[in-house]
Amino acid sequence: MKENIIGVFNGYDLILIAMLAVVLGFALRDFLSMFFDPKRPKERGKEDDLLPAGTRIECVVAGMMCGVCESHIASAVRSVVPDAKGLCVSHVTGKAVFVLRGQRTYGTLRAELSEAIGSTGYEFLGMTVTRRKSGTFCKK
Repeated sequence: MKENIIGVFNGYDLILIAMLAVVLGFALRDFLSMFFDPKRPKERGKEDDLLPAGTRIECVVAGMMCGVCESHIASAVRSVVPDAKGLCVSHVTGKAVFVLRGQRTYGTLRAELSEAIGSTGYEFLGMTVTRRKSGTFCKK
């Protein structure tokens, strides 16, 4: 008489195997998160890239929980980029978005934002840049 794989194990064995699979799944997720953090944006800028006026900057910030946190991040961004146009900070999305009015280099802006936001007690995870072409924003 042939038995299938389920017939070899009793109910307790199957529960134990399912629990082991769940534990291994969490361990694999934690291991992979050391190499890939889904919250960090994929930055494509180079240190010496010149960001022209009209460039949209999106900073990802960890640790914001309320409106007061938003105001702290907004003042930190304003200290670095006082002429930021349309600054919008949201603790829900964890982002600060604004448009440059003047030219800046990518590396300098990133370092200054990281320092200013880090000094307020929040974690600067990175930034993405959207360059403006012919009146509309398009991703590059």
